[in-house]
Amino acid sequence: MNTTTRLLLTLSLATALCSCQSYDASKIPEASAPTDAGLMLQGVKDPIEPVNRASFALNTVLFENVVYPTMKGYKWLIPESGREHISNFHDNLFYPVRLVNNSLQWQWQQTWVETKRFGINTTVGVLGLNDPATNKYNLRPSKEDLGQTFSKWGWDSQVYVFIPVLGPSSERDIVGMVGDSFLKPTAYLDSPYNFLVEGFLTFNDMTAHADTINDALLENYDPYELTRLLYSASREAAVNNFAHDRDRDDDAETQTLRAIFAKPTNPNFKRESIDDSVEIEGWKKELPYSLWLQPEAAPLMVQLPGLGSHRKGSMDLALAELAYSEGYSVLIFSNTFNWEFMTAAPKGYAPGYVEKDKEMIRVAYQAIMKDLNATYGEEKFLQRSLIGMSMGAWYTLNLGADLKERGMDHMVDHVIAINPPANLLGSLSALDLLYRAPYKNGDMDEAKQIIDSALAKALISARSGLEPTADLPFTNAEASYLIGLNFRLTLHEAIIAGAYDQELSVFGSKGALYKDLQALSFEDYYNKITVMIHEREGVTAEQIKYSVNLKNRQESLKEVDNLHLVLSDNDFLLSQDELNWFKETFPGKTTVFKQGGHLGELWRPELQDAIRSQIKLDQ
Repeated sequence: MNTTTRLLLTLSLATALCSCQSYDASKIPEASAPTDAGLMLQGVKDPIEPVNRASFALNTVLFENVVYPTMKGYKWLIPESGREHISNFHDNLFYPVRLVNNSLQWQWQQTWVETKRFGINTTVGVLGLNDPATNKYNLRPSKEDLGQTFSKWGWDSQVYVFIPVLGPSSERDIVGMVGDSFLKPTAYLDSPYNFLVEGFLTFNDMTAHADTINDALLENYDPYELTRLLYSASREAAVNNFAHDRDRDDDAETQTLRAIFAKPTNPNFKRESIDDSVEIEGWKKELPYSLWLQPEAAPLMVQLPGLGSHRKGSMDLALAELAYSEGYSVLIFSNTFNWEFMTAAPKGYAPGYVEKDKEMIRVAYQAIMKDLNATYGEEKFLQRSLIGMSMGAWYTLNLGADLKERGMDHMVDHVIAINPPANLLGSLSALDLLYRAPYKNGDMDEAKQIIDSALAKALISARSGLEPTADLPFTNAEASYLIGLNFRLTLHEAIIAGAYDQELSVFGSKGALYKDLQALSFEDYYNKITVMIHEREGVTAEQIKYSVNLKNRQESLKEVDNLHLVLSDNDFLLSQDELNWFKETFPGKTTVFKQGGHLGELWRPELQDAIRSQIKLDQ
């Protein structure tokens, strides 16, 4: 199908489906903690959601078929340093926009800073091609615009609008964007040169984010909703000049956030995989997987991602690269709680009962291996090993015990578990507590302040390019909320993907559904969805509760050869009793790091070396 046909099809579908869409609300149980809804990230109101979703779908087609390929060619042609110089020039050219809007907001100090920046960068920086104002004099720009000025004057955004090519906005920011256009020097060039110059400069700026945008479109179930939330949070923070609490902590929760620094050393590793999907009998859709294949026959490392993780999440890529560098081919498919797995799995599947989950993972693995053997030959894949992080590590241990009980443990060389929970139910409850950390005093106003501060710090950190050894700016309450929010959004996405995917159109409204899910917790999911679904199949709540506790598989696990655990002594998903149980039950098979929280040490060479030492092929 050519690009033109796809564009016309998108517009036709949008016209046919742009209407409010109903869904079966009876599938959503009553939340046990209604106040959780007040802690959820809020976006700009979206009364024209179907139209916006149609625009977003059109934009996606344009990006994937026109913009992204063009950007890749442009990046190949123009080196990074050249693109950065052009971006600096564009930023310097926007001085009048920032000058006027700082003045209109009575921010005289920033007005003077912007004037100094313009003078320094125009002279010392050679017409703005360089940015010595930031790099040498630490004079940072204030990204003020007319939309923010309107907000300071009392105009709150009321209608979210997604504009193809231009991206997310609101009625307020659209008016502001039009006003700002008259402050740009490019506006006074003769037509069509004004549009061509401004279009080129904007295109150049966008290339810095091209891969990130592409990945977001491919790796998220609902990139439209994610875009709306991120836009809303970033605009709110910008209006408030990224105001935040100056306090910071260095405990398990804040250390966990260092997991963001775990990424492949090779920036192209992500795109060097073989990406395919396999049809599985009785499943709703084909299940995607990624394979990093060694040139010659090699052992296969089967990697199980953490709770809700996509097969190409940064941490999973870092671990996959490590195994690949040790001579393994590496196979990954998304976690059972990830939307990709949920949309493919049989109708009615709800992860959380380990016996059913193991069956699903085995079926998926067998189908993928059948596909790989048919494509590359069985001789291409030698002995297997299992490795997992977090919930993936919990699955890894359960599967290792299962193989031992079946007398099939000879089929795997290594069973490596990194930061596994001991009891899945306890770890899910811990995630709920993290999300509620800002509300621990029962004061919603205080909670809102903590949340706003956490989001502002997160946005500042993302823009400043922190190094792994840098001090993170978060308090424990802020870090707890960010961790809890991430997993809470994952939960809601998994529920929608599993229960509603087939009855929701691409362009239909999902806003009411997201609103109904805002207060639903992991505890609610477990007790009111997982347990109820499996009780209908004759499995009791006690059986499910028994299955999720690794202590109940202690004897089988103790007999698993080549098992090794990598733990942190301050992992908030483990109680002190559970940590002691791991160390006492698996003496000589456990490496414990003195800090890091949950997966916060994965970026450290010391932890990576501990993993390497266990999977080396010459052992």
